[in-house]
Amino acid sequence: MTNIIRADIYRILRGKALYITFALLAVFSLLEVLPHGGGDQIGVNTNAIVMDFSSQTVDGAVGARLILTVMDNLTYFLIPLFVAVAMSMFSCGAVKNSLSTGMSRTRLYFSKLALSSLLCVLMMLVYGAVGVLAATALRGPGDWTEPYLLTLLRAFGAQMVLLLAFNSVGVFLSFSVRNTAAVTGIYIAFALVPAMVIGLLVESNGSLAEYYNYDLTMCMKLFSYIEEMSPTEVVRGLAVGIGYIIASTVAGAALFTRAEIK
Repeated sequence: MTNIIRADIYRILRGKALYITFALLAVFSLLEVLPHGGGDQIGVNTNAIVMDFSSQTVDGAVGARLILTVMDNLTYFLIPLFVAVAMSMFSCGAVKNSLSTGMSRTRLYFSKLALSSLLCVLMMLVYGAVGVLAATALRGPGDWTEPYLLTLLRAFGAQMVLLLAFNSVGVFLSFSVRNTAAVTGIYIAFALVPAMVIGLLVESNGSLAEYYNYDLTMCMKLFSYIEEMSPTEVVRGLAVGIGYIIASTVAGAALFTRAEIK
């Protein structure tokens, strides 16, 4: 499995997709922190968390919080990563070569999942680091007095679990659908449609807003202000993410084991 991961890293580093993705990632991070204004509002059950940066100087500390509030944007930056890691071997037929070496399908699945997960974490670190460093260079470090730093790290860790859940779903789709266009379309629908449907339902019945707590994208936003959440809400959000990771991984490995490779 280690050899497969090393070979994939070598192949990806020789291509352009990784560099283009991370360059765009850096640009988006800069666009978030360079303007002074901004703002968004989301709900936690019946309470509202207002994320308004329009009256604040976006220095390093405030920039870190601002980056956390838009970390859910990375769900779409994941697409070229899991496509490059997992989908490419189906489009070029390399999957047969990998299996012909005697590697089991389960080990092949987990090698792709491990590499894409590593890139997922790296992507979060780059996105956050670029924004914070840029804001710090322009406006100073800001106030990182405890427990602010610990709170941000907790939020970042919780969001990482949910982004890994998105990645696991992307890898699952890559191995089960094995068509780049179809995988991309289904993944985008998975990321967008649940929140849209819940939003429509909430318009007719406000009590249904509680279902936002089970949507991965909304949970990522809620975690950006993790200190405003109750322990029950935090555990529930993490459970949703871990549930998606386990379910998609088990289902993906099982389906690939039985799939006919042409």
